Amino acid sequence: MNTNSVDVRMTSPRRILMVDNDVALIDSIKEQLDLTDELALTVACTYESGVSKAKAEQFDVILISDSIIPLRQQDIVETFLPDKVKIPIIMLTNSQANEASEYKDRLRADDYLIKPFRLDILLERIHTYLPHHETTSESVFSIGRFSFFPSSKLLIDADADSTVRLTTKETEILKCLHGADKKTVTRDVLLDEIWGYNASVTTHTLETHIYRLRQKIEQNPSKNELLITVPDGYQLTS
Repeated sequence: MNTNSVDVRMTSPRRILMVDNDVALIDSIKEQLDLTDELALTVACTYESGVSKAKAEQFDVILISDSIIPLRQQDIVETFLPDKVKIPIIMLTNSQANEASEYKDRLRADDYLIKPFRLDILLERIHTYLPHHETTSESVFSIGRFSFFPSSKLLIDADADSTVRLTTKETEILKCLHGADKKTVTRDVLLDEIWGYNASVTTHTLETHIYRLRQKIEQNPSKNELLITVPDGYQLTS
């Protein structure tokens, strides 16, 4: 298996259009996105201005609050994407799950999140849709049968047509192990690289993350072949 990386830097961040008039939520999301250069947020506070921006500019994902959608609106896809350009639309809603799901289907949105939601959940949801609609490349690594997309926190098995979503810590663990080029990475090094100085974090924390990671990447989690335990640490075999 070729473990060399193909590293093509993104020339610009992915653009997110948020159509909402919830100032507190907008500020929270903007503050979070400002911490990274991967995503850039554009805000429209009315439905009409959101439609105008979507038609005038290019975006990678659209977030839209259902409270801002006109009551009689039947199909937001035709309104926002008249040229049949496929851009993911995630609806933000105060509705209950069953009502939100029906509303999402009627409006032909791709997904929904029920308010209030954690910002890390929103970011994970955004990254879930980005790989399928990206126009730029990112660093890609081969790990076993997977293509590993660190910036999107995804493992994609093209042969099985499956996608595995990773948490931030799981992504960092894989990056650290992959960078060791099949050599052992000790527990102390992993703790220091991923958690830094944190007296509350122990090897048990690391072992828990390793266990959950194995559940996602091993074909048989009871027989570890890709991520193995070695004296003092862990190792990726391919």
